[in-house]
Amino acid sequence: MAALSATDAGASVAVHEKADLLGGTTALSSGVAWLPANRYAAAAGVTDSLDDGVAYLRPSRTA
Repeated sequence: MAALSATDAGASVAVHEKADLLGGTTALSSGVAWLPANRYAAAAGVTDSLDDGVAYLRPSRTA
């Protein structure tokens, strides 16, 4: 949505997707986005980190 909004406003954007389908896990999860290491998840007892988020988003090195 951010890319669509930015494009509509005249910006040049690039969308990089790790998954096979545009939208990644959000497209398959009823629209719930994963925001690693956020304060609301931490308050609910979820343990993750920015490093977990970066590791998940980093392209796979397997061919």
